[in-house]
Amino acid sequence: MPRNQEDVLTNRFTMKLPDVLHHYIAVGMEDATVQSFSDKKGKAPQVETAADGTDDDVVKLPSSGQQRVMMAHLINSIDALKFQKHIYTTDKMRHVITYIDPYTLFSVENVDVGDLLGDTTYIVRKANPSKQLDEISKNLKLVYKGKIYVQQLTHAAQGLTAQCSVELSSDRTIAIDQALNMIITKVTLASSPELFRVGANRIYSELDKKPLAPGIFAHHGFSSSIKVGMGAPLLNITSATSAFWEPTSVCRYLAVSKSDYSSLKNLKVEILYTPDEIRTIKAFGKRPRDQMFELGEGENISVLDYLRSKNLDEDFIDQIAMSNYFCADMGTSISHEWYPVEALRIVEHQIVKKLSPEPLRRCSRWQVRCRTIICETLWFAVLLS
Repeated sequence: MPRNQEDVLTNRFTMKLPDVLHHYIAVGMEDATVQSFSDKKGKAPQVETAADGTDDDVVKLPSSGQQRVMMAHLINSIDALKFQKHIYTTDKMRHVITYIDPYTLFSVENVDVGDLLGDTTYIVRKANPSKQLDEISKNLKLVYKGKIYVQQLTHAAQGLTAQCSVELSSDRTIAIDQALNMIITKVTLASSPELFRVGANRIYSELDKKPLAPGIFAHHGFSSSIKVGMGAPLLNITSATSAFWEPTSVCRYLAVSKSDYSSLKNLKVEILYTPDEIRTIKAFGKRPRDQMFELGEGENISVLDYLRSKNLDEDFIDQIAMSNYFCADMGTSISHEWYPVEALRIVEHQIVKKLSPEPLRRCSRWQVRCRTIICETLWFAVLLS
């Protein structure tokens, strides 16, 4: 039996819920007003209400990856968030949740729903006079959306309300369960440096992995979510096993995989000679000594000669000069950007989208063997005190 009406019951532990949470949202990421709810491929775009919080317009949001970059930029521009990351959580895309009231968090006397608490300018594209391209920027803002009353979750479980909304409220905040799941995920990740998150609430362990194929590992973990149960809310935990790319150099992967270029498309990589820059491989071309591109004013130059002009390490240049691997294109269909694979490193914690039959069978067998073990070891990672 629960000790009081605000405990969450599981088959292992109870968790004390806060009375009130506070919700903030990042606005200004929107691309353009959406006239229809399907794109050219017939898929529904990711949409949200207008930046001013009204329902007059429906706007299209950029990709999840772009939202994460812009959200990180906004957070780092606001000192109250940049230096107090231990007292709030975020979905890394648009929402911020905290149990601390906005007066304390932002050191202000009064905050109303819809108030602006910080803003910054994000450069989407720098100006390029040689290509007659203007700068594109967005004004990102952090807006207070209001309070989330957690006790409504227990009221729904006890049958005191007809139902508990699990969708975004058009006039106020995100749903209670979504906010609580964000907090639980943050606390879980903070419990061990070996844990990492993929997506909204899937958590994996660096300690529980197994090689599946050259350059590919399986990681075991779990996902958790708050559910409305009969009489009390429940925390549901589900076992998960996924295949991940090994964070290694692209040329090393090509060597061990017998030049499997097709599997690398749409993979995120780091560029070794431009630190902290992450790009996506779109296609492959020719060898560095043969791959030409337009440098400007009609001048064509090979990737190898271009890098030679940049005064990079001589051993690195020699390696590229003798390379038989094809260059990777990380630009667009109308503006190619070629890089030698020797300069690219696969970003960690990327899930493999498609596995060949044998690695897939290995992953399935290992999931069955590890399910009991992982539950025993990772249950304790979600203990909240």
